[in-house]
Amino acid sequence: MTGNLSKEEYADLFGYFGAFFLTIYMIPQVYKTLKTKDASSFAWGWLLLDFMTSGCFLVYGILLVSYPIIIADCSSLTGILILSIAKYHFEILNPTRTIPIQPIVDGANENNLISDV
Repeated sequence: MTGNLSKEEYADLFGYFGAFFLTIYMIPQVYKTLKTKDASSFAWGWLLLDFMTSGCFLVYGILLVSYPIIIADCSSLTGILILSIAKYHFEILNPTRTIPIQPIVDGANENNLISDV
């Protein structure tokens, strides 16, 4: 082995680095969502678009037989499915979040508090 990498080997190397980062990028968000039991900051549209993007890239990776793409998009799909299930569970099946009610304090009346909401 001469130590020189071919163009394809460089492409695979960067592909695996990208797959690694795509694999770990969603872990902190999934952890935080499951820990706080709050997925309200995720829009259903974003979840759908991310799912469709990863799904299309997964098919693309399978057709190319590109393992970095397949690995990355399988992990991305897993994360987005977990977030989607969490959002469905926390917001639709068990809606426990309510709008916080501000107490009336001295010197304030109800009209001032309503305009702050």
